[in-house]
Amino acid sequence: MMNHNIPAYVKYRDSFKFNYRSEFEEILDELGIKPKDTIIIGSTSLYLAGIRENEDVDFLVLPSIRKRLYDKGINYLKLGGKVMLSKQQRYGFLGLSDEELIKNDKYHILVDGFKIIRLEIELSKKYAFGRPKDIEDIKAIEDSGVIGSEGWDWELVKPLPPWERPGEQDEPLWKLFITSLKRSGFNATFWRSLAFICRHCFRLFKDGNMEWVKQLGLTDSQVEESENQKRETCEEESMTFYGIIWPTAEDIFEEVENYLSGRVNVIRSRDYQINSGLKEFIRDLYKVDSRVANWRIEKMIHAIGRDQGTIRVLVLEVPSPELERRFSGTISRRINTLKTECRKKFQNEIDNYVYDNILYISDNRKHNIHIKNILSSINNGYYRNAH
Repeated sequence: MMNHNIPAYVKYRDSFKFNYRSEFEEILDELGIKPKDTIIIGSTSLYLAGIRENEDVDFLVLPSIRKRLYDKGINYLKLGGKVMLSKQQRYGFLGLSDEELIKNDKYHILVDGFKIIRLEIELSKKYAFGRPKDIEDIKAIEDSGVIGSEGWDWELVKPLPPWERPGEQDEPLWKLFITSLKRSGFNATFWRSLAFICRHCFRLFKDGNMEWVKQLGLTDSQVEESENQKRETCEEESMTFYGIIWPTAEDIFEEVENYLSGRVNVIRSRDYQINSGLKEFIRDLYKVDSRVANWRIEKMIHAIGRDQGTIRVLVLEVPSPELERRFSGTISRRINTLKTECRKKFQNEIDNYVYDNILYISDNRKHNIHIKNILSSINNGYYRNAH
């Protein structure tokens, strides 16, 4: 048995021999649970798409079944460490209940008698949690080419904004370290840990705390040189950035601009009408920013839902932008905070809000040059790089 309209990414269509299937069937039989009242979640969805083998079997059951198990004193279930009844409302932060996931075939793939959660939902969960293993799985999903393939449902992809994500901040550092060792090995874990230490040392450097530099046993002249580098890196008196308000927020252009002008100097404001080529404009805009994955850009384009519209371009002057060098490039901490606060404030003003589809603001001079170039490609309402 399987859905009539299944996505092209499903690799197993008649027989699905996932790892620990027999153990899963055995435990359902022992507890008197029918497969139709369950949904398999987690890595099995990646296996169904041919991305990687599942390492265990996590599943959810209908609330009525869970209550019956609770009444018997069963609220957490493992068999050999590989079959697990997951916590209830595992996907509640995405607005999806256990009952919806199991009963509504929009959210699962039915194959060989088993309901497997759709990969689009699993991608959303992994993005929200952002643990090392999630980041690796997201990369594997991206590399597989399944995102955007025939039957892919963009409506199920929900890249939550930072303030709504459960996130890895709930995980203690030692647990993240152990997870990374198990999943990625020593070398990858070593370099991740080194990057983490460097980021935090740089924050001390940026915030002006130079005592840790002195404790390294450096000479006075070396400490002075470090101080000078700090000033050169961090003490910009002012800097300009480009802001772009997207067509999804056209009804509140003035409100968003007024909000920004209350916090930084808006020195120029101009509306551009793009009658064709908006999708390519967005793709080209993000080409300079390696931090934003292609699937997030495509989700944003899908949320905007058209290839034309009006954008408002602002030039913002930011006193003391608080520049910070990261491995992905230089950013302004003030701009980063401003973007987050603005998106959070206006998200309820946008139908079907998706993170990033209200406002874009550049992060550095490299971004500014890139944006200026692509804006010059808008002529007579058409973005010329679209063809």
